[in-house]
Amino acid sequence: AHPTNGNLLYKPNPTAQGATKIAAFDLDGTLVTYKSPTRAFALDVNDWLFFNDTVPTKIKEFHDQGYQFIILSNQGSIKTALDGDASAKVRGRVDNVVAAISERCGTDIPFQVLLATSKDDYRKPSDGMWKFFCDNMNGGVAPDVGGSFYVGDAAGREGDILDSSDSDKVFAHTVGLKFMIPEDVF
Repeated sequence: AHPTNGNLLYKPNPTAQGATKIAAFDLDGTLVTYKSPTRAFALDVNDWLFFNDTVPTKIKEFHDQGYQFIILSNQGSIKTALDGDASAKVRGRVDNVVAAISERCGTDIPFQVLLATSKDDYRKPSDGMWKFFCDNMNGGVAPDVGGSFYVGDAAGREGDILDSSDSDKVFAHTVGLKFMIPEDVF
């Protein structure tokens, strides 16, 4: 199930709660890309490829180091239609990605997912998704931001998503997480 809070879709996972070390990732352009690099949005729940072949291996390494995983993604195609077709497509893609990571790792890799669907305080670079995670999805444990990190592709580089957006980089700085681009992690 993907409960909602305003324009935030989220999927809690009790087995992925209560850690101080958080490995947070953007979705599109970070964990995965589209099968066709020229598209701006996915066609369906299966329109994705891992960013590269090392994604599951690196996730397994982080898992073995005791990190808890969250996906924090802006998904503006959903807007306010949280039960609509675009929402179902995005939720299905995320579920498929998470399942494929666990399958490739040979063990359950628990993820929690937060999706900002509109231009509000949840949308990165604002810190609303992080605050919601901390307040509602970590079993009352405060994350150690100094020992945690965020990986995203919107780093203000030429050619980054949405005309050189730096929303991932600014988000990480705003919440105090170490920021890395996917090329440096995977």
